[in-house]
Amino acid sequence: MLEANRLRYDDMPDRAGTLWGASWRHWFLLAESGDISRRLDLGLRGGRYIATLKTEGYWTVRPSASVLWRIGSGESPGTWDLSGGGSCEWRRYGKDVENNSEGQFLPTGELSADRWFAHRITAGAVVTAALRDSSLDSLDYQRWQAYLRLTLRLP
Repeated sequence: MLEANRLRYDDMPDRAGTLWGASWRHWFLLAESGDISRRLDLGLRGGRYIATLKTEGYWTVRPSASVLWRIGSGESPGTWDLSGGGSCEWRRYGKDVENNSEGQFLPTGELSADRWFAHRITAGAVVTAALRDSSLDSLDYQRWQAYLRLTLRLP
């Protein structure tokens, strides 16, 4: 899959830019042939963020893995989809006037549970943990996120 995402920041116009990317995913089915309700999903994404200010642009590579396990029958009310996974992203930023370049390592993990309420409607909860390890120690951080989601799948 190829993608282009335009990003804007209200208070930081020099960081605005376009993230260009290419990604690949493969599902390894863990159930009977053709049944996607139990699977291992492996992916690889690479890209380039081109920002207004050259030092804010970066190259990125991100491998990922996740597993989905469905409890119940198909996309019917009462069925649960449980999933967990993670990714590791590496970024290399542009060089500044002193010829320095920031590097970042960003591991992320996620767990989710979704319940089917109708043929195309699910609701669930997601918990995500992320870490940023930068070559500039002042930019390191840890982040936890938890949120609820409601999904309507269009035909």
